[in-house]
Amino acid sequence: MTKLTDILLADPPGCPPEAWSRQLRTASEVSKRFESGRDTVLLADEVGMGKTYVALAAMCQALFGSDESDRKVLLVTPPGNILRVKWQQEIETFNQRYLHPETRSKRNIQAIAIQSYWDLLRNLQEFRNAAVHRVGPEDRLCFIWCIFNWAFGRKLLGKKRRVPWVCIENLSAHHPNLVSFLSRCSVHALERFLDADYRVRSHFYQELFRNLRNDHWNDTAGHRAEVATLFKRFAGEQDRHEPNVFIIGMNALARPHIDQAENRLLSKYVLARLLLGKHDETRKAHAVALVRARVLPDEFSDKHAHRWTCYLQSMKALGAGEFYGLRDAVTKAINEPDLAARWRELSATIGSADRAVVHRFFNDVGDRVFAAQLARANFGLCVVDEVHNWKSGAFGARHFAKHYAPDIRRKLLMSATPFQMEEQEMAKLFAFAQAIGGGSESIMKSLYKPGGKIAVCLETSDAFAKAWQAVSATPADVHLIDEIYAGCEREALRCVAARIAEDAAESDEVRQFSAALSNYRRAIDSLQDDLGQVVIRHTKSREKRHFHIGRDFDDETPAAPRHSLYPVEGYASDDDALLNFVGMRLGQFVLREKKKSYEANARLLGGITSSKAAFLESARGMEKLHDSLPYRRMFEQMLEHGVHPKVNATVERAFDNYKNGRKTLIFCERVATLKEIADLLTGKIDRFVDSQASSNAIKRRSLLKQREQVENIWWHSLWDAIDQPAGGADMLDKWLPEVEAFAVRCLKAAGVKASARRIINLLDAGLIARAASDDRLAACGFSSAIALIAQIAPRLERDCDSGAELLKRFLRAKSGATDSSGANAEEFAADDDDEDGASDEIGSGDTSEDIAAAVDAVARHQYRERDNLWLTVDNPGFHARLWQLLGSEADALDRTGEKRSPSDDVVEAALVFHDVLDDLMSGVRRFTLRQDLLVRYERASEHGSHIARVARGLASMRIGHDQSMLARANRFMKSLIEADGSISRADLTPSRRRSLWQGVSSRQSGSVDVLHGKTPGPSRAGLCAAFNSPLLPDVLICTSIGSEGIDLHRQCADVIHHDLPWNPAKLEQRNGRVDRVGSLAQSSDELLINIGIPFLANNYEQFQYGKVYSRAQKFEILLGSPDFEAGNIDEEILGDESAEATVDPTLDTCGEEAVLCILPQSILDALKLDLATRDDGAASAVMRNGGTVTAADPVHGEDVLLTEPPQRVSIARGHARSR
Repeated sequence: MTKLTDILLADPPGCPPEAWSRQLRTASEVSKRFESGRDTVLLADEVGMGKTYVALAAMCQALFGSDESDRKVLLVTPPGNILRVKWQQEIETFNQRYLHPETRSKRNIQAIAIQSYWDLLRNLQEFRNAAVHRVGPEDRLCFIWCIFNWAFGRKLLGKKRRVPWVCIENLSAHHPNLVSFLSRCSVHALERFLDADYRVRSHFYQELFRNLRNDHWNDTAGHRAEVATLFKRFAGEQDRHEPNVFIIGMNALARPHIDQAENRLLSKYVLARLLLGKHDETRKAHAVALVRARVLPDEFSDKHAHRWTCYLQSMKALGAGEFYGLRDAVTKAINEPDLAARWRELSATIGSADRAVVHRFFNDVGDRVFAAQLARANFGLCVVDEVHNWKSGAFGARHFAKHYAPDIRRKLLMSATPFQMEEQEMAKLFAFAQAIGGGSESIMKSLYKPGGKIAVCLETSDAFAKAWQAVSATPADVHLIDEIYAGCEREALRCVAARIAEDAAESDEVRQFSAALSNYRRAIDSLQDDLGQVVIRHTKSREKRHFHIGRDFDDETPAAPRHSLYPVEGYASDDDALLNFVGMRLGQFVLREKKKSYEANARLLGGITSSKAAFLESARGMEKLHDSLPYRRMFEQMLEHGVHPKVNATVERAFDNYKNGRKTLIFCERVATLKEIADLLTGKIDRFVDSQASSNAIKRRSLLKQREQVENIWWHSLWDAIDQPAGGADMLDKWLPEVEAFAVRCLKAAGVKASARRIINLLDAGLIARAASDDRLAACGFSSAIALIAQIAPRLERDCDSGAELLKRFLRAKSGATDSSGANAEEFAADDDDEDGASDEIGSGDTSEDIAAAVDAVARHQYRERDNLWLTVDNPGFHARLWQLLGSEADALDRTGEKRSPSDDVVEAALVFHDVLDDLMSGVRRFTLRQDLLVRYERASEHGSHIARVARGLASMRIGHDQSMLARANRFMKSLIEADGSISRADLTPSRRRSLWQGVSSRQSGSVDVLHGKTPGPSRAGLCAAFNSPLLPDVLICTSIGSEGIDLHRQCADVIHHDLPWNPAKLEQRNGRVDRVGSLAQSSDELLINIGIPFLANNYEQFQYGKVYSRAQKFEILLGSPDFEAGNIDEEILGDESAEATVDPTLDTCGEEAVLCILPQSILDALKLDLATRDDGAASAVMRNGGTVTAADPVHGEDVLLTEPPQRVSIARGHARSR
C-alpha cells in the first residue's frame, strides 16, 4: 500500500498548512482503521473544517495506493445538485493543488455526476481505447447525436427549444444503432473530451454547430471529415477521459419501477436473450403478454400494419448485440439455477401469468445484473456525504445496504451532525453501510449490547443530569459548585470530585453531583477508546468568533471578545420601551390562552418578536381570542407608526456594515420578516447613496463610455507587474510607430470603425509580440500568458492579405459575445453599460486619415502619457495580481492542448485567451466601479478630474475591514489564483474558480438580496457566488435554506441571527456558513467574525435565549435523548426545493424541560468525548496525563502550552463547542 505522503503533496500551494496537516493526518487514520479491519468509519468533524479534503485524500489512497489501476470510488451525496457540483469543483482543485506531480502524471481523480440508477449501470463497464481507421455512417450519426446532447446540455445552442439537427432527427435514445454505439463509447468520457477540446477550439465548434443545424455539414468545408477525425481522436484516447469517481445522489440509488423506460428496454434485452433460437410465434406470445404487463416497451402503435413483425425484428436485433456491456452479466443471471427454473415455470403460462410474478422475476434479474456489474467494477471505497439523511432509513439507505454495501469493501461516512445514542441512530447508520460480520459491525454490536459501554454511559449520563438538576435547585449549592470546580484542570477535577463525594460536611446534593460527575467521566473514558476505532471527530477553535448578544448587540467595543454564548439581558431601547412593554403583555396573554394550540401560540409569539409583517401574518385567524384582543390591537397600531424594535436594530447594524464596506449575512425564521428587513434596508441604502452623489458626479454609464480610460493597457500593466515601468517605456519608443502602422493596416483590412477598444487590443497585441523574447519577461511567473498573446499579432498580419476573417473575429464589436463561446454567453450577463458599441468610437473609420488619427490619439495619450484609470491608481500589486491570474489561465489552456500543437490550434487558443483578458477586465470594472462606490470615490477627493478622483478613491478610500476597494480586488484575485479551473466562458468544467467567477459574471444584484426556499437552484448558486465576491449584494438575508450546504465565507465576517432558533445546533450550522477553512476572518490575525443576536428584553425572548443557552451546555455533555424536541438539525437540505422556514414550534416542550444551572467551563471540558486524531506522542500525553504538556494544536498547528484540557466533543447530538 502506497503511503499518502507519496501520493499527495505535504505543502500544497494556497492551502493553510495547519488545516492540511490535520486533514492529511485524519485521512491516514481513516486508512489505518480500514487496514485494521474496520470496514466502515464515520468522519464527524464540525461544519467548516474541511471534511471534503479528508475524503478526497482517502479517495486518492483507494485509487492510487495499490497496483490495481482500475479501482473506482462511489461518492453518495444528498439529492439536489448543489453538493454534487460542489464536489466536482473541489475535485478539480484537488487534482491540480494537492496531487503529487508523479501521481498527476499518471492519473487524476476524474469524476462524473451520475443522474440516475440507469446512468450508473450503463457506466459500470470498462471502455477501452480503439484504433478506428474508418468511421461508418451509423457511427458518424451516433457521434453527432452525442455532440448534440452535449452541446444542448452545456447551453451552447442558445435558448431555443430542443430541436435535433436534421441529420439525427430519426435517431432515438433507444435506437439499436445508438445502443450499440454507447456500448463501445462512454458518454461521460466523450463529454470530458469535448469539454477539453472546446476550451481551445470553441470557434471550430460554433461553426460546426451552424453547419449541422443547417444540414450543410456533409458537403461543405470538410466538416464530415472533421467529425470523423474528432471521433477517431476520441476513440484513441477514451480511456484517458474515463471516470474513476462516480457521484450519485441518494435518490438515484434505488432501482426505478419496472415500467420505467430504461427498465423496459433492459427487460426487452433479457427476453431476447431468453428466447434465443425460439420460433417467432413463441417470441410474439411472450412479447404480447409482457407489453400488456408493462414490462416491455410499447414501441409500435396498434394501427401499424406490421406491428409485431417490426417488434420481433427490433428485439432480435437488440439481443444479437452488446447492451451497455451487460451481455455477460445477463447471460450469467438467466442461467443461474433458481432464475432458470422460475423462467421455465413463468414461460409455460406466460399468457395468464400474474403480473406481480412477472414483475418480480424481471426485477430479480435486473438486481443480479446490477450486482454482477458492481462487483466487476472494482469499487474500493464508497464515501457517503451528509449520512445523517439516512437516520430514518429513507433516501436509498435500505437499497444501499442490500445492493451496494456487500460489493464495496470500505465505506467512509461523513456528517457534522451528531447522533442520539439512546435511539441507536449511529448504530442504524452503520448498519446501512457496514459489512455483515465485519470489524465495524463487531464494534457497534459490542458497544450497543445490553450492559455494554453505550448503556453504561447513558446510565451515568442520566444520573449526572438528575444530580445536575438537583443541585440547580439551591443557589448556595450552585455557587459552591462554581467555586469548587472553576479553573480545575482535568486530573485535579477528578481528584476534587472524588474528595467532595466523600465529604460529609457538604450537602447531599453537592456530594451526589460530584459522585455522578466522577462516574460519568470514567464511563466516557471507557466509551471513547472503543468508539474512536470507528468514529473520528474534530472541533474547531472559537477564537475567531465575537458574539454581540442582547443588550450588547450594538456595542462594537466590548472589553474583550466573547467567543461563545454568555448570560446577558435582552436588547432594549428607551424609544421602544412602551412598544416592548405592550408586546410583552400581549405575549403573556397569548401564553395563557387555551383556545389555540401551543403551536399557534408559539407562532404568534415568534411573530410578535420577529417583525411587524410576521406578527400580522401570525395574528390572522386569531380574532376570536378575546382576552388578548385589546393588546393585540394596541400593538398593531403602534407598529403602524414605527419600525419593529428588533427589525430596526438589525437594519441599523447591517446599514452600518454597508457604509463601512463590510458584507452582512442575516438569518430569519420567517419569510415575512425577511422581506420586511430587505425593504427597509434597501430604502435606507438607496437614500444614503443618493445623498452622497453631487450634482456633477459621474455616472457609471458615462464613465464606461470612456473606453480609452477604463480599458486596461496590458502593455504598461505587464511592465508594472514586474515592477519595471522604465523597461516598457524604452521599448515603447522603439516599437510604437511600427505597431501603430500595424493597427492602422488591420483596421483598414477589417473594414470596421476605429474604436478605442479595438485600437488598444491591436496595440497591446503588437507590442507584446515584439517584446515576448525579452529576458526580463521570460523570467517572470506568467510567461505562458505572454506567449499566448504574442501568437496573435503575427497571425493577424498574415490575415490582412487573406480575407481578414480571423481579423474580423478579433475586432468584433462586442468582444466575447458569441464567437468564442457561442450561446453560452448568456451565462455571462454583463452590464449593458459594459458593452462595446458605437458610443466609444474615436474616429468614423471611413477613411485612412480618420483611422490613423484615432490610432495616433490613443498611442499618444494612453501609451506615451499613461493617461488611463488603471495606470494612475497607486497600487502596484494590482497589476501583478492581474498577470498572475492570467498566467494561471494560460497554464490551464496549455494543459488542455498539451497533447497536440497544430498552428491553427495555437492561434485558436490565443484568441480564446484574449477573450479571457476582456472578460477579466469587464469583471474588475463591475466590482470596483459600482455606481454606489463611484459617488463615494469622488466625494472622498475634492480636486482633479472625474477619472483622477475615481482612481484616488479606488486606491485609498477604506471601505471594508480597513481595506481599499482595490485591495479587496487583489484579495479576490488571489482567491481566484488559488482556485483551480478557468474564468473562460469556453471552459465548461465545474471548477472552483468558475464558481467564484460566476458571481462576477452573473446579472448584477442590488445592495440587498434574499435567499429562501422558493429561490431557484441556479439563481441560488449565482447569488451565493456574488456574495462571495466583491460585487453586490453587500447584505444577504436568508431563511434556514441559507444555513445548510453552502459557503458564504470569502467576503463576509458579520452574521446576524435576527430570529433565534430554539436548537443551538442550528445556530452553530448558521455560524458555520462563514466560520470555515479559508474564510475572510482567517486572512488576518486582527479580523474576527462578528455574530449578533438581537433578542429583545421581554419575557418571551429572554426566556427563549435562556433555553438556548442552557440547551447548548446539555448538547455538549449529556448523552441520550434531550428533554426537549431537538428538531431537524441536518446540515444539507434534501433537494433544491426546500420549503420556506417558519418558527420552530417547540414551545409546548419548554414547560417540561428541566431548569439547570450554568456549569463551569472546566466541567464542560471534562465531560466531552475526545475522538480527534493527533500525533501519537501528543495524543497519549494529552489524553492520559491531563496536565501541562507541549503539543501541536490540532487546529492551528502551533506549539501551545496545554494547561487546559484539549478540545473534546459530544457526538450525542447537537454541536460541540471548544473553549
